[in-house]
Amino acid sequence: MPKNSLKSPELYINRELSWLEFNHRVLAEGLNPDLPPLERLKFLAIVNSNLDEFFLVRVAWLTQSLLAAGRLRDASGMTTTEQLDAIADRVRRMVRQYSAGVGEVFKLLAQHGLKVWNRADWTEEHRKYARAYFTREIQPILTPLAIEELTPAPLLPNLQLHAAALLAGGKSSADETAEQSSESPPVGRLIVVSV
Repeated sequence: MPKNSLKSPELYINRELSWLEFNHRVLAEGLNPDLPPLERLKFLAIVNSNLDEFFLVRVAWLTQSLLAAGRLRDASGMTTTEQLDAIADRVRRMVRQYSAGVGEVFKLLAQHGLKVWNRADWTEEHRKYARAYFTREIQPILTPLAIEELTPAPLLPNLQLHAAALLAGGKSSADETAEQSSESPPVGRLIVVSV
């Protein structure tokens, strides 16, 4: 194939890797020490949301096409398998940077009086507040599901928070898993506690 042909793979950048590079530029803003901590946190949240959507749409599509035509090459010359491998490698590096950035931002926020508490660090006052908050705000909007050992697991909607617990004992000798889900806007991922 002549070098100046528009079909030449050297002329193209892989669509998925290009998108990840765009998201990396957003990540760079979240890692930028010249920005205020809350501004950085906003960019880090955008990176997280973008990656969720990327996996829901683009990686899911690639996975399906792998089953149908895994040996076909895209315009950049990559097979589906090569694309998925390159995505996994790039995302692993991004997630490491993202995690380090979130940790750094949380430390900066703590210096300004905003602390993100890990459950292991909770005081008794935190536990009481969490129990009351759960009972008042979260429990009323949960949809409980029971999953028994020999029944198929229910389809769980994406972009929702899910919690699962293994239940032992009771009338049946078999363990059961209880799963609860919550539609996303009513319950935020962070809860402000003035304790």
